[in-house]
Amino acid sequence: DTSASMRLAEPLSSSLGKIDFAQKLTCLLSLAGLGSGDLVEIGMAYRNQMDWSQAVQGVTRADILWGFLEQERPETELSFAEQIRLAVPHLLHAHIVLLISDFWMEAIEQDLTPLGELSGHLYALHIISKQDESPLVSGQGQYALEDAETKAQIELMIDAQMIDRTFDNMTARFNARTFKHRTRRWRCCKNLAMRCEQNFCRCADINHQRRLGHCSHRAVKGSC
Repeated sequence: DTSASMRLAEPLSSSLGKIDFAQKLTCLLSLAGLGSGDLVEIGMAYRNQMDWSQAVQGVTRADILWGFLEQERPETELSFAEQIRLAVPHLLHAHIVLLISDFWMEAIEQDLTPLGELSGHLYALHIISKQDESPLVSGQGQYALEDAETKAQIELMIDAQMIDRTFDNMTARFNARTFKHRTRRWRCCKNLAMRCEQNFCRCADINHQRRLGHCSHRAVKGSC
């Protein structure tokens, strides 16, 4: 799991971040699998897709997996539930599947449902942080909610980077909406201008015919 919640806090048993801790744990488990003669493959998400390592066998090829884990990747935009949905088709015939996550999910039973399609053994490793364990601490941001009576504070998962990212996303959505409205308005104005131009030409032609005595009708001003 490389979702945003994995970047928020440190696990209870280490001074490393959650993702760093999960990567070291992956190294140990992969080494155990390679030592048993199993074919081992690692999957991690970045941006909006899954990245899979080369499937290797034998301890001598462990460096391939270590190099895969050490690669720098852009942060993923996917939740862990979305990562699972993308990963399941790739893991349908795996004998053993290990999930490493803090399992921050809105509807965990529903989000884990796709795993029911797997035919092999499934193991889930839950990484818990100090912030996960304590109900009064929910983040490491610069902002907190304070109880007016007890003065107890609840830290929020908000920092300057998150605020900037949220503002950029809102700005992009606003610009996309206004662009659609501008495009629609321009089409309406363009069509209206074409109709007015046609009506103006028709009025001018009627008045011209009237002056020549070929028409008894008179174009009314503003009728177009």
